[in-house]
Amino acid sequence: MNSLPNAIVQYILSHMNNARDVATCSCVSKLWKDSMPYIRSLYFPRNSFEDNNNGEDPDIIVGRMISSIVWLEELVVYCPFSSAGLASWLSSMSHSLRHLELRMDNLTEKQARLEGPSKMDCIDSARALESLRLWGVLMTEPPKWSEFQNLYTLSICGARLKDKAISAAITACPNLIHLSLLGCDGLRSVTIDLQHLKECRLDFYGMGNCFLALSCPKLQMLDVQGCSWIRATQTNNLTNLSISNSAGRVYRVDFGKLGALESLSIKGVQWCWDAITTILQCASEVKHLFMKVEFMGDFDTLLPFPEVDLVDFFNSHPKLQTFEMHGAMFAALCQKNSLKRVDSRFSIPYLEEVIITVRSPLNAEQKISTLESLVKHGNNLKRMVIKILQMKNCHSSADDFFEEPYILRLALSAGIGGFLFGYDTGVISGALLFIRDDFPSVDRQTILQETIVSMAIAGAIVGAALGGLTNDKFGRKYSILIADIVFFAGALIMAFAWDPWFIILGRIFVGLGVGIASMTTPLYISEVSPARIRGALVSTNGLLLTGGQFLSYLVNLAFTKVPGTWRWMLGAAAVPALVQFVLILLLPESPRWLYAKDKKVEAVKILRKIYPAEEVDGEVEALRLSIEAERTDKSSIGEGNIFSEVRNAWSNVIVRRGLVIGIGCQVAQQFVGINTVMYYSPTIVQLAGYASNKTALALSLITSGLNAVGTILLIFLVDRFGRRRLLIVSTIGIVASLVMLFVVFDQASIHSPAVGQVESYHFGQNATCSSYLTAKDASSWNCMNCMRDSSECGFCAHGVSKGKPGACLASNPSTKNACHGENREWYSRGCPSNFGVIALVGLASYIIAYSPGMGTVPWIINSEIYPLRYRGLCGGMAAMANWVSNLIVSQTFLTLTHALGSSYTFLLFGFFAFIALIFIYFFVPETRGLPFEEVEKMLNVGFKPWPLKKASLVELQPKLKDEKIPVGSLEQNS
Repeated sequence: MNSLPNAIVQYILSHMNNARDVATCSCVSKLWKDSMPYIRSLYFPRNSFEDNNNGEDPDIIVGRMISSIVWLEELVVYCPFSSAGLASWLSSMSHSLRHLELRMDNLTEKQARLEGPSKMDCIDSARALESLRLWGVLMTEPPKWSEFQNLYTLSICGARLKDKAISAAITACPNLIHLSLLGCDGLRSVTIDLQHLKECRLDFYGMGNCFLALSCPKLQMLDVQGCSWIRATQTNNLTNLSISNSAGRVYRVDFGKLGALESLSIKGVQWCWDAITTILQCASEVKHLFMKVEFMGDFDTLLPFPEVDLVDFFNSHPKLQTFEMHGAMFAALCQKNSLKRVDSRFSIPYLEEVIITVRSPLNAEQKISTLESLVKHGNNLKRMVIKILQMKNCHSSADDFFEEPYILRLALSAGIGGFLFGYDTGVISGALLFIRDDFPSVDRQTILQETIVSMAIAGAIVGAALGGLTNDKFGRKYSILIADIVFFAGALIMAFAWDPWFIILGRIFVGLGVGIASMTTPLYISEVSPARIRGALVSTNGLLLTGGQFLSYLVNLAFTKVPGTWRWMLGAAAVPALVQFVLILLLPESPRWLYAKDKKVEAVKILRKIYPAEEVDGEVEALRLSIEAERTDKSSIGEGNIFSEVRNAWSNVIVRRGLVIGIGCQVAQQFVGINTVMYYSPTIVQLAGYASNKTALALSLITSGLNAVGTILLIFLVDRFGRRRLLIVSTIGIVASLVMLFVVFDQASIHSPAVGQVESYHFGQNATCSSYLTAKDASSWNCMNCMRDSSECGFCAHGVSKGKPGACLASNPSTKNACHGENREWYSRGCPSNFGVIALVGLASYIIAYSPGMGTVPWIINSEIYPLRYRGLCGGMAAMANWVSNLIVSQTFLTLTHALGSSYTFLLFGFFAFIALIFIYFFVPETRGLPFEEVEKMLNVGFKPWPLKKASLVELQPKLKDEKIPVGSLEQNS
């Protein structure tokens, strides 16, 4: 290029708008300065200043380049910039600039307040603009714009907007010809009144309930996504119309006559039938029709399409040339009476192409008849395409679960953390019976028994908090490894403990490991799981948890006759911890965490093993967008210690709503009393009247086995019926079961055997319980009085019939042996009862109700409900709330049974379960099958159940007649 004339070189350089392209030219060093004034366009990509080693402010660099240009017509800036820099650039070239494109970087409201003049306000100085494109906009307040008389194209992509703000922006551009609002969130009601507008593309995020009003007489093309009510009064020039709503329902469309319409596309999950018929009637002259609407119906009712008469349909659309329809519309044309008016005179004159997508084999004969009619009466039909989609059955998620061996291996290996949790929960219930026998101080002090049980939970609280930090810093894989090491150490400490306080120390270590694993394992599994089977795979953690509980009871039974019983029971937990440690070393890290840490190649490699080849690119793109959003909003969390991070998380409305849901579900899971059943199951069986340790352990297997069965059932139900429905049904069953247990234990208490004076003195006055001897009402005492009055008393049942009066004796080894020496049953927990079998039935029904819903679903919800950037922190907070609730319940259960009695303790849990039911109904949304990004959008809009949601929509119908009231505002006000 050095041999070229300078004028030619300058001409070439003036047409290069990318600084990197210019830098590749060998002649730049001597001609760049001379060429700069002639450049008409400048483009600064995202990474323009990543290698800015001299530390000079990018705003100054860009400003210096712009100031050297005589007549700059186009400026594209994707790299970060400040509002002050933008104001300076635009003021220096406002006379010449025609095209402006800016990436605004999704400013948070906090940042926007600190900016001074906002970037949006700065644009006002560029009055000569003809085209304006903005990416990543936050526009909650109207921009301070005068009129842009020459602006013909306005495009806003990936924005958070408010109605009044976008209305003001559109009003300031009266001569727009092309308008695009794509990927915009936060809008409820949009009015567009532009007399020159010809093309309009609108894509609104959210719940699909936006109202749109258009008054654009020259409009030729309209593409709308995410609106429930659309009103367009001047549509004579409209040739292309597309309406879709993938998130909500289309309730109403008001259009004038669409006489010029050539192409119509209507798509969505559900449309009201009136809206479908209205748009089809208006579009009677349409030539190309695309219909993909799955259901009709009003409000929450999903209904199939009604019968559509084939003759009426095509006579109403005589110019139709291309017709593409999916399952629902084709099924409507294939009903019993759809062809009754077809005869030899019927003709479809202009139809050239038909594309049909069939999703169901039902009514096959009628469908064939409809296809034959189209072929026979389509005079100009040239092409017919029939697409047959495989319609998955109701068990598809469960089938997919077993057809993904790699993912299943990841889930099962990580799920051993759930197994450790379950084993620890179950093993202590049996070990406690024998620890009481080895340590008299434990047997005498209820508080010491509760401490041994609950210190693991106290450790888990700290572990859950640490888990949130280690997850974000070291990753999911290494957090699980840390949990295994700590759990292994705790198991060994308990196995070799020579004092109750060393058992407590070991329980704290075990709790730390369980706490870290409890919030890491579901998170890891959810992040390596495709959305379609995420619920089933996360449920494997719950399945292994209940499997661990069941195995712990078998281990307890196996060691009942072995010396050192409880030591073997507790020490055996070290084995699965060691197994998981080895397996996790061989597993990959979470692809989401890797991508967030800029290890993109590793993340993509893992995604290729998880997803089918055709889905990988889409998943990588979704992951990229999610991570970019996280980095953009990182400042909203704030820098600093854990307290500032927690405070900023609660100040974010989306995260706050997620935390209310997640923490509420975790607290509810514990306060319905499940871990009192699992930690004290043998004790509860003894309270029901079964005195033997071995019998109590054997009968406890029933509850543990039913828990495992219920969790297996959950895998098949969670992605079919959804999280919310399972929680509601589960909680209703829990309330009913706890009320039943209250009645049973209350009646057992009333009808417990009396304490006989002769029977008590039979063993000698020194052997009789001292409280009984000194009681003024000793003649009215029964077994429950003997148990409740003092922890140092036991009941020796009658030798012939357990229902007859027995003896209230001092609880010590000699009296216990004396009782057994006369072939009597010794009771230190509970009393002889005829209600024991009914109590076991109530206990079993409680477990059956709990395990398929409340048992695992709260963990699934917590793995799905938080934005990625907050997931580790919020997951830790929710897990901590679970463990704090667990600690409160387990630390007070034996005390409550002593103070209130077994019956009223269960009634108290029943009351808590009823409160949980109300909370779930009004606050917990459905997250089944939703990508994480869609869950964020749902939280941003807010969740309203029936009757609140129903009421707002019922109010809508009569108000629809008053066209001044938009749908969005009605739902917002409700």
